[in-house]
Amino acid sequence: MSNRKSLAGQSHPDRDAQFMQIEQMRDLFEENEQPVISVDTKKKELIADFHQNGAAWRESPLAVNDHDFPSDAIGKFIPYGIYDTVFNDAFVCIGHSHDTACFAVDSIVLWYLRQGRYLYDDLKSVLILADGGGSNASNSRGFKYFSSIAFATGSIFR
Repeated sequence: MSNRKSLAGQSHPDRDAQFMQIEQMRDLFEENEQPVISVDTKKKELIADFHQNGAAWRESPLAVNDHDFPSDAIGKFIPYGIYDTVFNDAFVCIGHSHDTACFAVDSIVLWYLRQGRYLYDDLKSVLILADGGGSNASNSRGFKYFSSIAFATGSIFR
């Protein structure tokens, strides 16, 4: 018999107020034609001849390892997703080393250079919606530091 998730903790007393504030910020940015993006690192994938669910049209099956040991991998893909809530459009950057704050900010800058600058004529600010952990954690000094450099120096606006 497996465990069943049935125990729920108490919600934070300010939870609704937090979501209302986010909604007000989103509305303000959309009214001013400024981007609202939601960012997060997606599931990391090991790179090797490992079994994957799904099917492909082939004349014969592809030979893969009988075990998926991380030590057999030659590396891993780290997808970082950026979702533009205004235009309902997504952008994914693929890294192959580590999920760092610098990688997160570089991905946002790359989104802007490849897509954002063509969608937003007069960019003055960006509302970034991110979870509380990982490379874009709200308490991450690195994410704040690299973001401030990208936006203060104007490198994101080139």
